[in-house]
Amino acid sequence: MKKTVIAFILLAAIVFPASAFIEADKNGKDMGVGIYLGSPLGITAKYDLDQELSVVGGFGFESSFKIYGGVQYKFLEFAIEKLDFNVYAGANAIVGISPFSVGVNVPVGISYYLKDPSLELFLEVGPSINFTPAGVSAIGGIGARYEFDL
Repeated sequence: MKKTVIAFILLAAIVFPASAFIEADKNGKDMGVGIYLGSPLGITAKYDLDQELSVVGGFGFESSFKIYGGVQYKFLEFAIEKLDFNVYAGANAIVGISPFSVGVNVPVGISYYLKDPSLELFLEVGPSINFTPAGVSAIGGIGARYEFDL
């Protein structure tokens, strides 16, 4: 139980300070919830603070139940055959429960937004550093988030 409380405190320490700067996305949907097929396999959510910065988080299973949260920054937009893509980088804190673990990952990804239905499709990869137990690995996956306004 003590490890679960520590995990939620760490997640809150990342997500809630960022939420103090919340400003709704003026040109689209500001919230997305969906599935993540990768490391970890689970549920993902994203809230747009503005056109470039978002708060992300989720939970899922890898070698244990994991909770993660952090920020994502869109730094490039481009189009191929009238399809608009976004390239982003992020930083997440990850807390694993049973066995307890703490780490960070730095994903880089590409996303595409469908208009009808309002859906974000994305692919991301990056390094993951665990502090307890110590180790380095790679993360990655594909996902989809249904987007809506709050």
